[in-house]
Parts: sequence; structure tokens; C-alpha cells
Amino acid sequence: MEKRIKKERIIPRCREVLVKSGFSDRIIGAYVFDVRRLMDFMDETNNKYYTPSLGDDYLKVVAQTSWSDRIKQRSLKLVRRLNTILETESETINRLGGKSRIYEFPGVMGEVSMALLKSLQKQLKDSTIAQYRRFLSEFCVSMNEAGVSFDSLSSDNIITHIDSTKTSHRRRLIVIKALMQYAYENNLVSYSLIGSLEGIHYIEHKKLLSYYDPQEIKRLESTIDRSSATGKRDYAMTLLASRLGLRASDICNLSFSNIDWDNNVIHIQQEKTGVNMDLPLLEDVGSAIIDYVQSGRPKTKAKAIFVSHSYPDLAVTPMLLSSRIHKWFSYSSVDISERHFGPHALRHSLATTLMNNGIALPVISETLGHEFTSSTMIYLDVDINSLLACSLDVPAVEGKYYNQMGGILYE
Repeated sequence: MEKRIKKERIIPRCREVLVKSGFSDRIIGAYVFDVRRLMDFMDETNNKYYTPSLGDDYLKVVAQTSWSDRIKQRSLKLVRRLNTILETESETINRLGGKSRIYEFPGVMGEVSMALLKSLQKQLKDSTIAQYRRFLSEFCVSMNEAGVSFDSLSSDNIITHIDSTKTSHRRRLIVIKALMQYAYENNLVSYSLIGSLEGIHYIEHKKLLSYYDPQEIKRLESTIDRSSATGKRDYAMTLLASRLGLRASDICNLSFSNIDWDNNVIHIQQEKTGVNMDLPLLEDVGSAIIDYVQSGRPKTKAKAIFVSHSYPDLAVTPMLLSSRIHKWFSYSSVDISERHFGPHALRHSLATTLMNNGIALPVISETLGHEFTSSTMIYLDVDINSLLACSLDVPAVEGKYYNQMGGILYE
């Protein structure tokens, strides 16, 4: 008999495996979107359980649709991975094939890496642990093949390994530094090695974020159709990004317990940093949330305020939030031809507008939930006028300075 999974369990199970496999929120959101297509097919065919045979039937229907080749390929990949999760009861999957990826940790270095991962379980998110696991495994395998142990390990070995990889150089260095620090605490490497790593730097080139002026933001907000339930939801989520600068993950996680209606304050623990933050509940933001909850939000047991409006009415994902803001931007008269147009652009626009209005950098940092002002600087396109406002007058130099020792130094 074929193994099967209840329809209501498909999305939670997929999300669980993808997170443990180290997939990004964007990729996970895309998979959830594809799963909902499959669930629509299950509704149409009155199937309450997914099986590999049903997956084959679904692909036959997909092949006859007018969907793009890219969507059809994604559907094929989804079915393959669903079958793998179902048939092997796998907790992780790789990015290329359908089988679970097995990470190797050879030698003493591998044992120490596994001990480090275990120690970090309660400190880091599952997705971060998955990335650490992958980077550490690749490093341990590389060092084992080169015959390098802790005793013979040097900074040159580490640089050579990182340079041999194609991506995430800076992140790999952070992970390896964490391993070296853990090894040092267990008397396995010398302090000189730890010190030599501090001189290694990989520059992460960041593109300047897109900025929209207040008039463009107002045009976007006015474009959103608030006569529909999803429009009410999208409007409230957009205001949280444009007026308060909340990250997409914090908007998606926002629950009723986070809002102090009596004192008009939003209390949140930021998903990205874990830092607690209080923000004022602006009147228009509060009104938009109330309008959605009273007149648009479906009945659901979900703790999150904003839900998907399709079975099983789970909290919106950052992917869904981005797609909705993309939609309303494209409907507006705002020029988005050479700019990003997602929730992060709204967050950046708020920061830049505050700066242009003369708000102090520490205040902007606090608004964005940044612990350090250096984090805020990457959000700000500092123009010449702003630089001039920070410059100091150059004092006049007296003539006697140039005439020292008879002016022989300047002849």
C-alpha cells in the first residue's frame, strides 16, 4: 500500500523539512505557493490524502495546462520532493535531487564540528543551524582530503578552502571562526591561529536599496483596494512596512498579543535579531488593522493577525507579503522600472525620508530596530547636502605657520 499524507499536513510537513534543509524564506514561500496549486487539484478530484500516484496524476494535468515551462518544472520538482519526504520519512532534502543529503564529518575536526552544532541548537534558528551544518561539513571534508588536522591547520588552509567555494565567502568565514573559537576553548588550536583569522576579511558588496518618496508611497497606499478582504489585509500590512518600517518577517509574525491597544503601543521581539522593540501604534495603522480583523479576516485558530485566506488559513509568509506588495505597486502609477518594489524598499524609504527630514541617526536606528547605527547606514543614500551638513569649517591658518625656520620647509 502506498504511503500517504493528509492534505492538511502537506504544507506544515514541507515547511518543516525545507527549514531543516537550510532553504531560504523566499524558496520556502515559492514551495508553499506550488503546494497550494496541488491542493486545489486535490479538492477538484475529492482526494483527502496525497500519494505518489496522485502526484503522477497531477503532473499529467499540469503537462496539459498553459502554464509556463518554469511553473511546470517547479511542479515536477515539488512532486519528486514530496515523494521523497513521504517514502523515506526524510527530515532533510538536498537542492538538486530528491534524496536526503547526508553530511559527512570525518575525523576529530568533524567530531568537534558536531559538538559545536549541538551547543548552538538553542541559540540559532533551524535554518541557520542547517547552513552551519553544510558549511562545516564541507570544511571538514576538504581538510580531511588535504590531510590537515587541528595540529597542522593554518590560516592559509582556511583561506584556500573558502576561495575554492563559489558563494557565501563571508558567511563561511564566520562559521569557520566559530569552529576555531570552540576548538580553542577546548585546547585544540592555538591562540595565534584565532588571531590570524581576525586579519582575514571578505567584502560583501551590497546594492543600494530602492527609495520611494512620500508622494509615491501615498500613491501606492491609495491604489490598494480596501473593499475586499485581502485588500484590507494588504493595506494594513503595507502601512506596517511604510509607516513603521517593520521587516516582512515581523509583519507576518505579528499577533494580537503584540498590540497594547490601551496604550497604543506595538511590542515585538524581532525575528531577525531577537531584540525586543516598542513602536507607537499610529492611528491610521491601528484603524487599518481593526478594519481587517472586523471585516476581512477569516475565522481561524491562527495566532497571527494576517492570514493567507486559503485553506488552512495559516499566517502569511514573507513570500506572500512580497507578492502582494509587488501586485499593488504594479497597479499604481509609481515608476518601478529600475527599482525594487517589495516590503524592504518601503522600510528603506521610511529611513531615507526620516533622514531627509533631519531626524538624528540614532533615532532612525531605534525606529528600524537596529542595535547599532552602523547597521542603519547601509539603508541610507547619503547625498552631498547631507554630507555638507555634517562637515566642519576649516580654520584659517596663520601666516607664521608657513614661515617657521625661515620658511625653508616650503622653498
